[in-house]
Amino acid sequence: MSHRRIQRLRRGGVAAEGMTILEALIGVLIGAMALSILTPVLTQQLDVARDDATIPAVEAVVSRDLAWISNYARWWMASSGPFKVTTQITLSSSFTFSSELAYTPPAARCQAGTLAAGFLADAATNTAITPAAPYTIPANGASTNLATVNGITVQRQISTSGSIVGLTYTLSGAEAASLGFNRQVALLVDASAWCETLP
Repeated sequence: MSHRRIQRLRRGGVAAEGMTILEALIGVLIGAMALSILTPVLTQQLDVARDDATIPAVEAVVSRDLAWISNYARWWMASSGPFKVTTQITLSSSFTFSSELAYTPPAARCQAGTLAAGFLADAATNTAITPAAPYTIPANGASTNLATVNGITVQRQISTSGSIVGLTYTLSGAEAASLGFNRQVALLVDASAWCETLP
């Protein structure tokens, strides 16, 4: 009887039914090596996914701000045009809804070359504009933090020169440099073309 039992153990073997400690260690080692190789790749994919979500959100903030400023640059000092606005918005002495576009810019600002500065001051203080500015407009052109998206802050700097409003959008935050985002826009105040028609 003991002879048969020994043969059964030799045929099937105890080692064939389970793993040895050496095999288990080799498996753990292979798994650890695979994980160490994949971790940087997975981390990079997470960074790319975060960047892919952040850039469109940043673009949306900038687009919203630019759209409002561009619209007000078209309405400001309009005396007639295809706009549904009032003189409280245009700040002109009168406004007529018409297909003909006309403006009455302040003569003193036209002559002094400060039309864009006047536009910026009015955009900053005119509370009748609907919809209201989505972000603060500083009359002095200071830098403004517009919004924070995924830990990245969108900043806007406004400057004026003659009839041009300069807008520079930059990002700040730990990961801002990796996004490589910088937008500069030169916006012409529409009323400036009528400066030449003034006496």
